Amino acid sequence: MMRGPRNLLWAIPLLLLVFAPLWWHAAGDFLSPHSDLAANRAETEKRVQVFVMDDVLLKQHNKGVEEWNIRSKHVSSADSGATLLLDGVIADLFRDGAVLFHIVSKAGRYEQKKQQLGLAGKVRVEHKKGAVLHTRQLYYLDKVARITTKSPVRMVGDGMKVQGKGFDYDLNSGTYKIGGRVKVDVN
Repeated sequence: MMRGPRNLLWAIPLLLLVFAPLWWHAAGDFLSPHSDLAANRAETEKRVQVFVMDDVLLKQHNKGVEEWNIRSKHVSSADSGATLLLDGVIADLFRDGAVLFHIVSKAGRYEQKKQQLGLAGKVRVEHKKGAVLHTRQLYYLDKVARITTKSPVRMVGDGMKVQGKGFDYDLNSGTYKIGGRVKVDVN
């Protein structure tokens, strides 16, 4: 006969299996990546909308000078119309009459009141000098002229590869920071 605490170890996996319906969903929520910007395609048919448009070009000018333009396959407005939901985003950010950044992502969200563009889903940012940044999520903060993310980033350019977590680019000064545990490979 099986006696002693060591022989009862088989009961632990059995108890976990029996009580799995109670903890399985909570564990899945805990382990899934969380983001405040969904990378899924905007399902415009299921949302409360003010409008829906296909193949849209949005432009912003300041004192007659083009600051940015955003092309999107599908644009819909959220409840109040102050938030635009974008699918298939191609954005160009201009400085001194030329494209400084060319940005491509699967989805985006532009909040007019905050003047903030959030991008998600295989975001690719090309700088005019050739450096390319890859990340899952990126924000362009128009009011403070910054591009930022807290997601893991990979930057390739100028004979090097840089990996880290978090990125912050100041458009006024042209300086950037990569955070976290940074790894640099120089060719």
